[in-house]
Parts: sequence; structure tokens; C-alpha cells
Amino acid sequence: MRDDRRQHQHHEVERFLLQQQEQSLLAVARAVATALHERPQLLGSAFYIQATARPGKTAEELQKVIDEEIDKLAAAPPEARELERALNQIEASFLRQAERVGGFGGKANQLNAYYTNTGTPDFFNEDLSRYRSLDATDISSIVQRYLPKDRRVEMIVLPGGTK
Repeated sequence: MRDDRRQHQHHEVERFLLQQQEQSLLAVARAVATALHERPQLLGSAFYIQATARPGKTAEELQKVIDEEIDKLAAAPPEARELERALNQIEASFLRQAERVGGFGGKANQLNAYYTNTGTPDFFNEDLSRYRSLDATDISSIVQRYLPKDRRVEMIVLPGGTK
């Protein structure tokens, strides 16, 4: 079995950063769409942050806001209310996912993902309890360890004719 704690912490940081990133980007950079993705693989994982700025906002402005949010989480744990809100949203997402029968992200996909990653399709309660067991210092620790600025690849895609 893979290091479930590490994978879980990556996933929790992803969800927490997504919420913080959306708030900051919407307020500061007026983002049209943002997304964070942690992609667990059998031998490792990748963490993605994707942001799209509205016209008139630059990629540099967006990058600055993202870096500021990551730096904040590396420097200090999130407040208890922020973590509680994130955990409530994660739990609600778990339950919504369990209610969907078909399509991407439904019950079948989740059972398959559990089976592929843990060897058992019956991992729902264990998975949810891993999130519930986190505290705010876990978020900062993982951000410090796995999201340093010198260990990432950045790609900026601009519309044709834009420099």
C-alpha cells in the first residue's frame, strides 16, 4: 500500500489551497477560472495549480497572488475556521460523490480509484477519516515540504499575439 498519509496530505493541501486561491484570485486578480489538481500515480504524484485571468490582468499578477497564498500557508497554519470550512466542504464533496451513480466522479469511479490505490474498493470511511484527522499544522508542513518555489515547473499560456 502506498504512503496514504502523504497522498492524503497532498490532497488536503490541494483542496485547502483551491479555496484560498479562489478567494484571493477572485478578489485580487479577478480570475475567470481556477483549479488545483493533485494527481496521485502509482509511483508518485504531481500537484497542479491552474489559473485563468480576466482580460486586463497579467499572468505575472496571477502568479504573484498564487505565490502569496502558498507563502502564507508555508509561514503559518490556516486559522481553525478556515480549516473547518475546508473540511466541511471536503466531507460534503465525499457525500455528493457517493450519491452519483454514473459518469465521471461517481460511485463507480470512486470504488475503482480506491481499489486501484489501496487494494480494496471499500475505503470510503478510511479515506474520509484521514481528512478529519488533519490539523492546521499539517497543511503548513506539507506546503513547506512539497511546494517550494525552486522545485516546480511553471508554464504560462497566452493567447495568440500576446507577449
